[in-house]
Amino acid sequence: MKTLTVAVAACAAFVPALMPTPALAHHSFAQFDIRAEKEISGTIYAIEWANPHVWIWVKVLNPDGTVTPWGFEGAAPGELMRWGIAKTALAPGDKVRVKFHPMNNGKPGGSFESFTLANGRVVGMPPPPAKSK
Repeated sequence: MKTLTVAVAACAAFVPALMPTPALAHHSFAQFDIRAEKEISGTIYAIEWANPHVWIWVKVLNPDGTVTPWGFEGAAPGELMRWGIAKTALAPGDKVRVKFHPMNNGKPGGSFESFTLANGRVVGMPPPPAKSK
């Protein structure tokens, strides 16, 4: 029994070293063009305050009158809280101007940098790490 316990503990200690690199590096900002910064305005309709990353969903009114849902990814909830961003800082129904780094594939969304509320209050986070060349 003692041998089995030691064997299981040894395997558990080395599992991270055996994992493929992408599994360890899943917190990447590679899908965003962090060199570009854009802004849009809309209304928050959903917030996913969950690990591994917070998502904030905004409905944007297009010039032709249609509405497009945009998704904005942030850091993990714990990181946002350490940066002073509480779960209650934004809420569905808030009208916001979003400053963000767009998706590389052109889809409606990005990595949010900040949300400016109608009253002028800014809720934001530090920029993502720079892309390596």
